[in-house]
Amino acid sequence: MDPPITPVTDHADGSGHRIVIYQYGLKPPLDWGADCEAEVDRMRAFWNKLVEIERGHRAAVFAVSQDDDRVKALSLQAEAAREELATAKEQRAKLRQAARRKVRTDDLDAAITDLRERYGVVAAQLKEARAAVRAASRDRLAALNDARKAAVKAARQSSGCFWGNYNAVIASYETGRNRAIKANGELRFRSVAHRDCRIVNQIQGGGAWNTERAIGGQVVIRPHDLVRRRHGRPRPEYRLSLTIYTRDRQRRTVTWPMILDRPIPSDARIQEVVVTRRDVERRERWYVSFLCRVPEQPISNGATETGQACGIDVGWRRMSDGVRVATIVGDDGSVSYVTLPERIIDGLRYADDITSDIDNRVNARVAHLKVMTWTGMPTELSDLLRPMLLAASRVTAGMLGRLISTWRGMTPQWQPGELADALRDVQFITARRRERAGLLLRLSRARRDYFRKELVAVMKRYRLIGIEQISIAALARRENNPTPKPSRWYRRAAAPGEFLNLLRHVAVKTGARVHVHSDKSTWVCAHCGNEHVPREPAELIVRCSKCGSVWDQDINAARNILAATVTRSDVAHEPIRSLEGKKTKNINTGRETRWRRAKRFAIEKEEKE
Repeated sequence: MDPPITPVTDHADGSGHRIVIYQYGLKPPLDWGADCEAEVDRMRAFWNKLVEIERGHRAAVFAVSQDDDRVKALSLQAEAAREELATAKEQRAKLRQAARRKVRTDDLDAAITDLRERYGVVAAQLKEARAAVRAASRDRLAALNDARKAAVKAARQSSGCFWGNYNAVIASYETGRNRAIKANGELRFRSVAHRDCRIVNQIQGGGAWNTERAIGGQVVIRPHDLVRRRHGRPRPEYRLSLTIYTRDRQRRTVTWPMILDRPIPSDARIQEVVVTRRDVERRERWYVSFLCRVPEQPISNGATETGQACGIDVGWRRMSDGVRVATIVGDDGSVSYVTLPERIIDGLRYADDITSDIDNRVNARVAHLKVMTWTGMPTELSDLLRPMLLAASRVTAGMLGRLISTWRGMTPQWQPGELADALRDVQFITARRRERAGLLLRLSRARRDYFRKELVAVMKRYRLIGIEQISIAALARRENNPTPKPSRWYRRAAAPGEFLNLLRHVAVKTGARVHVHSDKSTWVCAHCGNEHVPREPAELIVRCSKCGSVWDQDINAARNILAATVTRSDVAHEPIRSLEGKKTKNINTGRETRWRRAKRFAIEKEEKE
């Protein structure tokens, strides 16, 4: 049983309350049946119907813009430029694959740059042309959108799902639709093999936490074994009963054993209870999440006039005791570090060793299949095996498993001795994949918990936090990434992006202010201000070429961030709500919601009047 996680997120809603989500682990349900799976199937069918509606709507909207001659011509130009760019990239990839290293391809690099610029120009023109056509066809597009909404409503009415479940499906559809529109993607259908599901119970008006009676009439939590202990720690077990669906005015409830290590606050109003099932390497894992509204309390983190600000340099660096993820320098001169423990690094290396074992077993079995005598092989098996061995650049464990599953299901069996050997390999691979999935899940949770504890200690000490504006994902996606392979591995292990996300959440929870430093910090000497790039950028200790001072480059960067943060302290110390009426995006509040946008518009209108 995995340990519960509580809370997983925390943010203010602007109404004197905090929205907190508490998540706990569940054991397998006690009375889950085929009728419950039928409700899951209805939700899946409802989602697929919404995806079908969305794709039809987008095709109709696309057809509106494609009726224009200029849009048609630009579309052909963009498609041609995209194909040329893809061909050039594929040619460069083949050269590097043949050389088994990153060879110099200056001519291809220049051609790819020119093709990318040309495609960007054409794409921008195409975007403007489509926008002009949409503006001219506003009434027609509005009619198409009304038709889409009517189709969604009809699909909801005919879905047969429980009202809380179809509301959750529609909410996921709207969220996914907005993301797909922004990212120029599309929603995907869910197959029958998709085992993940969630059951949602919405509590109208909110329910108070109580372990003796129902919460809102649909959720019941009762104690079962309050003296239960694990590893010397009290881990009381409760029973969670949740409504799955209603038929003929009869509720169908399911009960799960729930480990409740810490109760939800008594003043919290539970608005939504979600039970989620995840399929992790063919093993079901269950969780329950409680979405609560908790009254905001005045928070004082004990900061004094001195020692109230710090600068944090985030990165990844291998040290003797682990991987340094962050360097913290306070305005009182103190220096501390957040270093990922060695036990987590060793666990991640062991997960890589498991991956190597799986790949070696797959490659050995594929090599044996290649030299095996194919005489008399059934057509359905050869049709599946031949393209996998001849065309695929890399045979995965999943591809091999599908092949052996088809081979095993044939009657009569072809070459049963070879099949028995292949089945032993598949069993070994399956066991190792499950071991790896469980290990990575435990390690990611341990890393997140370690980061959270370290950040809580930092936020309790400092009221003003300075960080550098950096995108870890953008660094990882760079095409010509100069970062060495070992350093890329440590970046994946250290997860600095997850550290920054947790920093934002913990800052909201503790009331600390965060300032983002967008200027240079690493190679600027904190003593004299000289910008100096050493011959060996990977070296930790650097000597300034102007003033001669010697500094740790992580500490030096944190000092520069701290200096910029203190300079901007008048802005950063403003209360959270005072920034809601301004256009400045506050890192503590995240994206600007429609309610805050409406409030900002009202304030701006009042100021103009």
